[in-house]
Amino acid sequence: RRHLPETLDQSDSVTASATTPLESWRVALLGLLILGSMTISTYTLGYMNTFAQESLNLSPQSAFGAILINGLTFAIAAPLAGMLCDRFGRKPVMLSAVGALLILVIPCFRILVEMRSVASLYIVTGVLSIGVQIAAVAVLTAVTETLPMSVRSIGLATIYALAIAIFGGSAQFMISFLVEATGSSLAPGFYMTGALVVGGLAMLAFRTAPPPTH
Repeated sequence: RRHLPETLDQSDSVTASATTPLESWRVALLGLLILGSMTISTYTLGYMNTFAQESLNLSPQSAFGAILINGLTFAIAAPLAGMLCDRFGRKPVMLSAVGALLILVIPCFRILVEMRSVASLYIVTGVLSIGVQIAAVAVLTAVTETLPMSVRSIGLATIYALAIAIFGGSAQFMISFLVEATGSSLAPGFYMTGALVVGGLAMLAFRTAPPPTH
C-alpha cells in the first residue's frame, strides 16, 4: 500500500463525477440501491449455514463449512476483482458479475434443493460467493471514486451504513419469512435475484468516474 497514489493529491475532476449537490444526491441514492443489492446477496450467502440445516437437513458441522467456503472464496476473489476493475473498468465488471449471478442463482438453489448434499452446498456457495465478491469490489470502488473528495468519507460511510442497517439487517429475517410463507426452499434464491435485478438497474443508471491516472 506504500506505493499506491494518494487521491488527495488529485483534483476532483480526475477522480469524481459527482461535482454538484444534485449529482451527489443522485450518486448517493443509486449507490444505496446498488450497495443494498450487494448486501442482500452477501447476507443470503451468510444464511447458507441456517439454510443447509433447516431446508437441506444437513448436520450443523457440514453446514458450518459453507461459512468457511464463503469467507475463503471472498478472500480469493477480492484481489481478482481489483485486477479486473483496473483492466476493464468498474462498471463493466460489476454488470458482468451481476449478469452472471442472475443466470446462476436460481439454478444453483435448485441444485441444492434437489441434491441436498454437502458437496453441492460447498460448490454452490463458492461459485455464488465469487460472483458476489467481484461485483461488490467493483461497486465499492466505483461509489468511492464517484463521490467528491469533500464528502467522500462521510458519504461512503453513510451510504454503506444505511445499506447494512436497512438491507443487511432485514435480509435473513426476510428470507426466513419467505421460506415459511411460500413453503419453497427456493425463496432465498428468488429474494437474492430480486435484489440483483434492482441493483443491476441502478448500476446501468450509475455514471462511474474515470479511473485515476497513475
